[in-house]
Amino acid sequence: MARGPSPPSRALRQFGVPAALATRAVAAIAIAAEAASAALLLIAPLAGYALACALLCAFTLAIASALAADRRVACRCFGASTTHLGRAHLVRNLVLVGAAVAGAAARTTTASAARPESGWLCIVVGVIIGAAITRWDDLAYLFGSSGR
Repeated sequence: MARGPSPPSRALRQFGVPAALATRAVAAIAIAAEAASAALLLIAPLAGYALACALLCAFTLAIASALAADRRVACRCFGASTTHLGRAHLVRNLVLVGAAVAGAAARTTTASAARPESGWLCIVVGVIIGAAITRWDDLAYLFGSSGR
């Protein structure tokens, strides 16, 4: 029995990626690149920031393209949301691109011997901001943005 396209493959097709490229392998590469960017932030931070920034720019361009073509694509960015992509998602991604650029800049300009307490502050702030980013759709709805 033949299997249908995986959810990530279907998402690629919804964005307008040709069926020949919207394969499980391409979807797996995108997912692996996302995981690699997180891992690289721990072991090679500048490479992690660079990969995260590149991925975010690609995702932002894909969202902008879908919006320009008036495609109704569900945002599955942080799980099983059924919210359709809109301007709020572009804003979220631009905020994340800014965070990646700022992280890389801070990494290159900050002395390597940071104080341990500043690390804990960064973790706490990162968790709070991360929670807000993952609930972006809810926050956009709460503050009255339809996202489009």
